[in-house]
Amino acid sequence: MSSNPYQSPDQVAGESTATPSVAKAAQPFSLQAARFAFYAPFMVMFINLILVEPQRRSASGDTSGVGFVFSLIAALTILAGFVFGVVGLVGGIQRKAVGTILFAALGTLINGFLAYSVIILVVHVIQRRVG
Repeated sequence: MSSNPYQSPDQVAGESTATPSVAKAAQPFSLQAARFAFYAPFMVMFINLILVEPQRRSASGDTSGVGFVFSLIAALTILAGFVFGVVGLVGGIQRKAVGTILFAALGTLINGFLAYSVIILVVHVIQRRVG
Protein backbone atom coordinates (compact mmCIF):
# COMPACT_ATOMS: atom_id res chain seq x y z
CA MET A 1 0.00 0.00 0.00
CA SER A 2 1.06 3.60 -0.53
CA SER A 3 2.33 5.88 2.21
CA ASN A 4 0.15 8.80 1.01
CA PRO A 5 -3.27 8.57 2.73
CA TYR A 6 -4.83 11.04 0.26
CA GLN A 7 -4.06 8.94 -2.79
CA SER A 8 -6.98 7.11 -4.36
CA PRO A 9 -6.78 3.35 -5.02
CA ASP A 10 -6.63 4.07 -8.77
CA GLN A 11 -3.56 6.25 -8.32
CA VAL A 12 -1.91 3.54 -6.25
CA ALA A 13 -2.42 1.12 -9.10
CA GLY A 14 -0.70 3.52 -11.46
CA GLU A 15 -3.68 5.20 -13.09
CA SER A 16 -3.79 8.94 -12.92
CA THR A 17 -7.27 10.33 -12.31
CA ALA A 18 -6.13 13.87 -11.67
CA THR A 19 -7.83 16.37 -13.93
CA PRO A 20 -5.52 18.89 -15.47
CA SER A 21 -5.89 22.28 -13.86
CA VAL A 22 -7.24 24.85 -16.23
CA ALA A 23 -5.08 27.83 -15.45
CA LYS A 24 -6.11 31.08 -17.01
CA ALA A 25 -3.27 32.58 -18.96
CA ALA A 26 -1.87 35.62 -17.24
CA GLN A 27 -2.53 38.85 -19.06
CA PRO A 28 0.52 40.79 -20.19
CA PHE A 29 1.49 43.78 -18.08
CA SER A 30 1.04 46.12 -21.03
CA LEU A 31 -2.64 45.14 -21.31
CA GLN A 32 -3.17 45.60 -17.57
CA ALA A 33 -1.44 49.00 -17.72
CA ALA A 34 -3.54 50.04 -20.71
CA ARG A 35 -6.78 49.04 -18.99
CA PHE A 36 -5.80 50.96 -15.86
CA ALA A 37 -5.04 54.00 -18.01
CA PHE A 38 -8.45 53.75 -19.66
CA TYR A 39 -10.46 53.17 -16.47
CA ALA A 40 -8.55 55.60 -14.21
CA PRO A 41 -10.37 58.80 -15.29
CA PHE A 42 -13.75 57.16 -14.79
CA MET A 43 -12.73 55.94 -11.32
CA VAL A 44 -11.57 59.46 -10.47
CA MET A 45 -14.84 60.98 -11.68
CA PHE A 46 -16.82 58.44 -9.66
CA ILE A 47 -14.79 59.09 -6.51
CA ASN A 48 -15.13 62.82 -7.01
CA LEU A 49 -18.90 62.63 -7.47
CA ILE A 50 -19.51 60.26 -4.57
CA LEU A 51 -17.01 61.42 -1.95
CA VAL A 52 -15.72 64.92 -2.64
CA GLU A 53 -18.66 66.83 -4.12
CA PRO A 54 -21.15 66.13 -1.29
CA GLN A 55 -18.55 67.27 1.20
CA ARG A 56 -18.01 70.54 -0.65
CA ARG A 57 -21.74 71.19 -0.70
CA SER A 58 -22.26 70.43 2.99
CA ALA A 59 -23.07 73.40 5.19
CA SER A 60 -20.85 72.31 8.08
CA GLY A 61 -17.61 73.44 6.48
CA ASP A 62 -15.55 71.19 8.78
CA THR A 63 -13.92 68.84 6.30
CA SER A 64 -10.54 68.62 8.07
CA GLY A 65 -8.73 68.26 4.75
CA VAL A 66 -10.55 65.14 3.59
CA GLY A 67 -11.58 66.80 0.33
CA PHE A 68 -7.98 67.87 -0.25
CA VAL A 69 -6.75 64.32 0.34
CA PHE A 70 -9.29 62.87 -2.10
CA SER A 71 -8.38 65.52 -4.66
CA LEU A 72 -4.70 64.68 -4.24
CA ILE A 73 -5.45 60.97 -4.71
CA ALA A 74 -7.45 61.83 -7.83
CA ALA A 75 -4.58 63.87 -9.26
CA LEU A 76 -2.09 61.08 -8.57
CA THR A 77 -4.43 58.54 -10.15
CA ILE A 78 -4.67 60.66 -13.29
CA LEU A 79 -0.89 60.99 -13.39
CA ALA A 80 -0.46 57.23 -12.89
CA GLY A 81 -3.06 56.61 -15.60
CA PHE A 82 -1.06 58.73 -18.03
CA VAL A 83 2.20 56.93 -17.21
CA PHE A 84 0.59 53.49 -17.42
CA GLY A 85 -1.04 54.51 -20.69
CA VAL A 86 2.34 55.25 -22.20
CA VAL A 87 3.71 51.95 -20.84
CA GLY A 88 0.72 50.07 -22.25
CA LEU A 89 1.09 51.82 -25.59
CA VAL A 90 4.75 50.87 -25.89
CA GLY A 91 4.04 47.27 -24.85
CA GLY A 92 1.05 47.01 -27.17
CA ILE A 93 3.06 48.26 -30.11
CA GLN A 94 5.86 45.78 -29.34
CA ARG A 95 3.40 42.89 -29.09
CA LYS A 96 1.29 44.19 -32.01
CA ALA A 97 -1.85 43.88 -29.87
CA VAL A 98 -4.59 46.10 -31.27
CA GLY A 99 -6.79 45.93 -28.15
CA THR A 100 -3.92 46.99 -25.91
CA ILE A 101 -3.00 49.84 -28.23
CA LEU A 102 -6.62 51.02 -28.30
CA PHE A 103 -7.05 50.98 -24.51
CA ALA A 104 -3.65 52.64 -24.01
CA ALA A 105 -4.17 55.34 -26.64
CA LEU A 106 -7.61 56.32 -25.32
CA GLY A 107 -6.40 56.23 -21.71
CA THR A 108 -3.34 58.32 -22.50
CA LEU A 109 -5.41 60.89 -24.38
CA ILE A 110 -8.06 61.20 -21.67
CA ASN A 111 -5.55 61.32 -18.81
CA GLY A 112 -3.32 63.71 -20.72
CA PHE A 113 -6.22 66.05 -21.38
CA LEU A 114 -7.27 65.97 -17.71
CA ALA A 115 -3.71 66.53 -16.50
CA TYR A 116 -3.27 69.43 -18.94
CA SER A 117 -6.57 70.95 -17.80
CA VAL A 118 -5.59 70.72 -14.15
CA ILE A 119 -2.20 72.31 -14.82
CA ILE A 120 -3.82 75.19 -16.74
CA LEU A 121 -6.36 75.65 -13.94
CA VAL A 122 -3.68 75.70 -11.23
CA VAL A 123 -1.55 78.20 -13.18
CA HIS A 124 -4.61 80.41 -13.68
CA VAL A 125 -5.49 80.33 -9.97
CA ILE A 126 -1.92 81.14 -8.97
CA GLN A 127 -1.78 84.06 -11.40
CA ARG A 128 -5.02 85.49 -10.00
CA ARG A 129 -3.74 85.31 -6.42
CA VAL A 130 -0.36 86.86 -7.24
CA GLY A 131 -1.57 89.51 -9.66
